[in-house]
Amino acid sequence: GFIAPNSALANPNGTLIIAENETPENLDPANATNSTVNQLLVGVYDALVQFEAGETTVSPQLATEWTASPDGLTYTFTLRDGVTFHDGTPLTADDVVFTLDRLKATSGAVMNDMGPYASASAIDARTVSLTLDEPFGPFISALSRIYIVSKAQVEPHMGDDNARGWLAVNAAGSGPYSVTTYRPTELVTLGAYENYWRGWDGDHVAAVVFRYIAEPSTQLALLKAGEVHSAPDITVQDKLALMDTEGFQVDIGAAAT
Repeated sequence: GFIAPNSALANPNGTLIIAENETPENLDPANATNSTVNQLLVGVYDALVQFEAGETTVSPQLATEWTASPDGLTYTFTLRDGVTFHDGTPLTADDVVFTLDRLKATSGAVMNDMGPYASASAIDARTVSLTLDEPFGPFISALSRIYIVSKAQVEPHMGDDNARGWLAVNAAGSGPYSVTTYRPTELVTLGAYENYWRGWDGDHVAAVVFRYIAEPSTQLALLKAGEVHSAPDITVQDKLALMDTEGFQVDIGAAAT
């Protein structure tokens, strides 16, 4: 079970249960263009930049700032200090380079959005440079799906499949939650990572459960019974009906998909 962090800290508490109609392909960040994979991983991993909820332009995440060369071929990122992965190892430029080299070697689906990306190099522990073969306008946005993995955790499992098999069922991120249970056709549970770099001030849950429930009618029944808290896949008619039902909220928002 989940062990709550030391009570001297702001304490996340409670459990959020989310219904999902489709089981995730696996946990490999190389597949994060798939929404069922991504909705899990966006809370487990960090990227250099990320779309905050409801926003349609990226904000800094692991990178605090970046510059582009005048010819548009080289982007230089300054990394945030004090970030640790869930195994406790500190984030450095080597992790970013390792992540991108692995994704390129596996021809991961997320690389499809990276256009003419060529290579990555570590300038020092806090600075990483990414190079393109030609200028590419959407490049920074595409980096929101490049989830940075811990080199220390993943490298021992590279084998002859570039750690595809290991990362399919294990996670190596630095995000607010770590994967605590992975039962592919049934549920995935996430637990709050005590040393997350953003801290835990404010109102946060200690655990998140994704339950895989194919039938919209079953999702609706569980939502009404309070056994799930969020049911995105119920029918449009039921969503419209719940807009006028006390105790339920229907959220309609911008999505930077």
